[in-house]
Parts: sequence; C-alpha cells; structure tokens
Amino acid sequence: MYRKMRSLIRKTVLWLPMIWLLPAGAGFADTTDVMIVLDASGSMAERIEGRSKLDIAKESILKVLDTLPPQVRVGLRVYGHQSPRELHDCMDSRLELPLDFVDINRFRDVLNRLVPRGYTPLAYSLDATRSDFIGGDNNVIICLTDGVETCDGDPCVVADSLRASAFKVRIHVVGFRIGEIDRQILMCIPRNSDGQYFSADRAHELGEALQDAFELSVNPGYLKLSHSGLANRSEIIRAELFTPDNRYLFKRANNAIRTALPPGYYKLAHFTIWADLDLDPYCPLKTALDSIRITGGEETVVPLDPFSVVRADFTFPPDSTLKAVLSFHHHKKAVTIPDLEITSTPKFLLLAPGQNSFRTRVIANGKPKSKVITVELLPQGYHEIRFDFQEMNFMVIVLPLLGIAAIVTYLWALKRQKNRITPAEEFAKDPSKFRNQNLTLELRLSEQDKGINKEVSFWTFYPVKLNVMIFVPSRFRSLVEFDTRYKIRVTFRCRAGSAEKGNILVEYKRGSKI
Repeated sequence: MYRKMRSLIRKTVLWLPMIWLLPAGAGFADTTDVMIVLDASGSMAERIEGRSKLDIAKESILKVLDTLPPQVRVGLRVYGHQSPRELHDCMDSRLELPLDFVDINRFRDVLNRLVPRGYTPLAYSLDATRSDFIGGDNNVIICLTDGVETCDGDPCVVADSLRASAFKVRIHVVGFRIGEIDRQILMCIPRNSDGQYFSADRAHELGEALQDAFELSVNPGYLKLSHSGLANRSEIIRAELFTPDNRYLFKRANNAIRTALPPGYYKLAHFTIWADLDLDPYCPLKTALDSIRITGGEETVVPLDPFSVVRADFTFPPDSTLKAVLSFHHHKKAVTIPDLEITSTPKFLLLAPGQNSFRTRVIANGKPKSKVITVELLPQGYHEIRFDFQEMNFMVIVLPLLGIAAIVTYLWALKRQKNRITPAEEFAKDPSKFRNQNLTLELRLSEQDKGINKEVSFWTFYPVKLNVMIFVPSRFRSLVEFDTRYKIRVTFRCRAGSAEKGNILVEYKRGSKI
C-alpha cells in the first residue's frame, strides 16, 4: 500500500510542472491527433539537389516535429517500403509509430531505417488509418507523396468515407514534385475530406509545406470575405489564395463560409462569382488584395469594397436563332470589355464600381438588334439589369383591342338610342324642367304624310314659349318643283282638361328654312 502511494506521489510531482507548459485552455478535449502517412515507394528514390526525395522528406518531418506544442499526438504510417517493386505488393503499408506525444528520437530511429522500394497503395494506406486513431474531435492525416495510386484502390472514395466516419478525419496532402495531371487526381483527397493540398517542388518548399500542414491541423486561422450586397443571397464571391511570393495554394476563400488556413500572410486574386444558375461566372477584374494576415485561432474578415455584383437577365424571342454579345464600358476608367458571348441567362458579372454602360447585340430572325443600359454601380452593391428582346406582333395586339372598342361603342350607342326621348316626351314626363324656358318641338315629316293632319299633343302646366320646327325629308323636297303648303293641327291641353284647338298654316318654299 505504501509503495503504491509513493508511486502515485512521484508521478504527480513529475507531471505537475508539465501542466503549466500547456497553453491556456489546453486539455484532452483540445488534443490534436495527426497521423503522417508517408510515401516510401520506389519513386521516392529520385534525387533532388543531390539527395533522394525520401531523405528530404525525413529531414523535413523531423524539423516540423521539433516545433510542435506538447498537446499534439503524432503517429507514422509508411507504405511502399517493405516489398520490392517487382512483387506488386498492394498491401505494403504498416503503422510504424502509433499515435502518441512526440518523441523526436523514436521518430528519428524509425525514419532512418526507411528505404524506398515498392508500389504506391495510397488508398489502402489511408483506409488502414481507421484503426490508428484512438478518439478525439480533431483527427488529421497528413499524406506526403510524390505520386498517385499505382494499385486498384480509389483514394478519393476512401477520403470521403473517412470524413463521414465516427472520427471525422480530415486529410491534407503534401504533393512533392508532382506533375499537373497527377496533382489534379490527388486534389480529390483533400476536397472530399475538407482538407487542403500543399505543393512543393524543392527541398525548402517541402519543409514549408509540411510546416503549413501541421499549423493548419494544430492552430489554424480563418479567412472570410465580406460583400454586403450579397447578404441573404445565394450568389458567392470566390478568390484563389496565394502566398506572398505568388505560390498557388490550391485553395479558395469566399463570402459564404470561413476558410481554415495556416497562420501567415496571403494574397487574394482571380475573383469570380458563382451562383446556382450560372456555372460559368465572368469577372474581368485583375485586382489582387495583398498582405492579408491570418493569425492562429482568429478569424480575419476581408471586405470586398472594389467589387459590385451585376445580374444581367436576357429575354429573347421564341423560335429565333440566338447569337448574343454583351460589352460594357466603365466611364471613369475608360475601360471597355468587348464581346462577352451570352450562353446562359441570367449572367452574373463582377465589376468595378462607377458608371458603366452595358450594350447587348443579338441577331434574332436574321435581324440585328441592340440595346444599351447605363447603370451607376455602387461599391459592394448588387444590381439587376434586364435586356428584353421579346418581339411583339403589333397587329396581334391592336386588332383585338379595336374589336373590343367597336363592340363597346355599339352597345353604348344602342343603349343611348333606346333611352333617347323627344323634347315633347320629356316635357310631358317632367314639365317643371322647362318652366320659364323656350320649348322647341321638332316635327319630322315623312314622304307619305307630307305633314297633312299631323297632330302634336302635350300638357302645359307652366308658361312656356312654344317653337315648332318642321323637318321635311330632303328626298321629298328634291321632288317638289312648286311651293307647298302644309296644314298642321296643334292641340293644347290645359290643366283643367279642356282643349284648345287651332290651325297653323306653314308655307314652305324651295330652298328656304321653316
């Protein structure tokens, strides 16, 4: 019992000073587990600057391990080092050092024994790491290789599976002196596992790439772009990342999510805009943002003041041969971007703020047409412009409107004719309207009666001055070659019911007014 107590006290005294060496807030929850998957296949025997690739990789790994914080656990899995290439061994993969806090001497001993020999079972080795991790929330694989899979495995599928596993493993790939074709093949590994690809062609670049990969795994910083005009919109502005010496990082930053990066300085260039409807965005700007500092454990937000987003919508006539070209001119900078062929609509553009004139030319149904729209683009603004080339048939629109107007006019005239009353009828209906007024009664004669025995009757309640106008048909008048007399009987009925009668003798002479 005494020996157990003494042993416990000794261990406590031994590890207590080490606790103070840990960063604030460090503990088991913050432990980072990094598994190095090292390529020791035959191709790693190739010599660069007088040394083999594998020797350069060994030296770079040891330098990086010597700088790691104490809460990082690192393991080593190696492939292609046990069987000669002639055996085509696609299971040549071994866990040389399990995950543990770094013992630099153990790593040096194991690395010194490695000799490049066999094939490249990359997919098999990545899949074998499932049993290498022991838990935790931050599990990372750093794969250092100089080539692609030479067996039948698919490392892209394995990477996707590891990311979806219980350990949620992220994979960073350090490609050492890899050609463009092989690089594009390997890019799927970090892409499918939320990792990053680092490229190195020389010995010192390999050391820097490994350092960046470990810093990204242990203490990353974060970069996010900001564009107020795209708030609550689906469009995304993206930019490619470069080191200050213009080395491409095979990584993009955007305004939708933050991008994890190793601490350091970066440059943003090759800005584009992406949307669900536009897979071929267009950005003529060559602007680059330099000296963007990323600090470990912090988020850096970069506002995109030099950019304005333009959404251009195009409406074209149906059944037409479409050939559209868009050009725009920046008034202040006197920059003209000509002949952007329109292959999709809407089209998203990323342009410099200021006054811009947009011109679209199309050939529809064999006829050239153009439209010009001038817009003042605001910094970090979102603007929508529309070019409508829909041809409308004038007669198709006008004829129905004319027909409707004719029907309405006819119905109105018919109703008015139906409701029309003569002055005599109106007087009989409401005599008070004519009180102390002159009343003119019209008497229109037909060719048959010629005015003979024509009777006009009305009630009289108020003093009314009566004027009787007789209209003779023009046809009848044209037949009369002599003067004609018309005798008209007019009957006046008073309020008491008595009637007064009298005859009016009207003389009509040809060409005179009655």
